Amino acid sequence: MQRTRVDVPLDRFGFVGVPITVPGLAEVHELVPEIDDGYVFEKTPLAILRAWWMSATREPLYIHGPWGCGKTSSVEQFFARLNVPVVPIMGRDPMEKADLVGMYVLGAERRMEWVDGPAALAWRHGYVLLINEFSKCNPGFWVANNEVLEGKPIFIEQRQELLRPHPDSRVVVTDNTRGLVGDETGLAQGRFRQDASVMDRFWSMQMEYMAADPEVRLVQRRFAELGEDMAERFAKTLRRIAEDVRACFMGVSKENDAIEATISTRTMLRIADLVLLFLEGGKHGIDPFRLAFEIGLTNKCDETTRHTIHKVVQLHVGNNFVGRAGGASASGVS
Repeated sequence: MQRTRVDVPLDRFGFVGVPITVPGLAEVHELVPEIDDGYVFEKTPLAILRAWWMSATREPLYIHGPWGCGKTSSVEQFFARLNVPVVPIMGRDPMEKADLVGMYVLGAERRMEWVDGPAALAWRHGYVLLINEFSKCNPGFWVANNEVLEGKPIFIEQRQELLRPHPDSRVVVTDNTRGLVGDETGLAQGRFRQDASVMDRFWSMQMEYMAADPEVRLVQRRFAELGEDMAERFAKTLRRIAEDVRACFMGVSKENDAIEATISTRTMLRIADLVLLFLEGGKHGIDPFRLAFEIGLTNKCDETTRHTIHKVVQLHVGNNFVGRAGGASASGVS
């Protein structure tokens, strides 16, 4: 398929008036991720993604950071705005080459038909191959499939085909570990320390949870129906709760013991949605904040973690939440 190259302004990424562009495509494709208008790009991750995308070396990119900090969504939303198709795959153990390049399946009229896997689709058509949970694969698997990470031709034994990569095909990897070391937190299960020869191929980009201002703006959009002032108060309250819980998780809280769960940006957005769902219940004695945290997070936690998070929530929200028709009043919201 013929591709029309376009220069995408940074306006599309939320940076209005910045005289910088990113190369993209004009055509719409079904594999282009859907744009999330509420997504907030931060300067450094966007700068790294842009530099990597424009690099002539076409080396793979390894994005690592805590769960729920936006690794996958940063990739998807970047390419959504460039109209670039993305083919995702989830790492697991065991994993076979067929999971990457494809296999024969029983098709119409009971005939065996070849179906391209994610890597073959990316190589054949110039898509971006997005590999999530990279370290869940045994390191030997990636050593054996180094040609994929290097962007070299893939030999498909079943078809006796040497599949050369399209000039636009690229590889992005996301993971909770840094690759050359295992899980340092002890909380990510089933992870493998990867081979140094494999990791040597990558650009490395570290992501953390969003800074306070953009994270508040992101959460505030979830509360938009409450009005600007109340939405901002709710968003700032959730952010303060998240900061305290993250401090407990990292073991640096002065007031609480270390806990085994944290509040990711993804979890915070879920809790915001749940607060809105149960908002009217405040008129009938339901605490929407506590219920939202239970459903969105703490029902999955051990008793110590659950108790600590609820204590943090009560500290910032209190027991004085009441709802009113057409909006909300939260005298306990800090």
